Amino acid sequence: MSTENLEQGMLLAKTVNANAPIQSGTLKCRTADAFGVEANVVVQLAVSNPSNTNSVNYAFYNENTGHYVFKGSLGPGGSASKTIPFSEELNIYRVQNQSNCGRTGTTPYLHWTAVVDNE
Repeated sequence: MSTENLEQGMLLAKTVNANAPIQSGTLKCRTADAFGVEANVVVQLAVSNPSNTNSVNYAFYNENTGHYVFKGSLGPGGSASKTIPFSEELNIYRVQNQSNCGRTGTTPYLHWTAVVDNE
């Protein structure tokens, strides 16, 4: 999965389909991944913070609608999940680690997973 530097605005996407129902990744501070989801599927999104000291800010942005579908902040060791209902068209989602990089070299990481359910 490709990552992007949010400040440069580059976006690369990979389509999730019935042959690849699970996508996941780990994002450093101020980076993002993108993935596409075919029409008529439900998407289960999950995020977790592997750090035991840092908080991390995250967001899932729908490129087609221009809206955030899931965003928040996770404390150390925290996790969250959300179900996105099916849509009748292909959707591109951008997963963002919106945390600033630490001045002392600390890097808030974000683990994410998207599971597609087409049943």
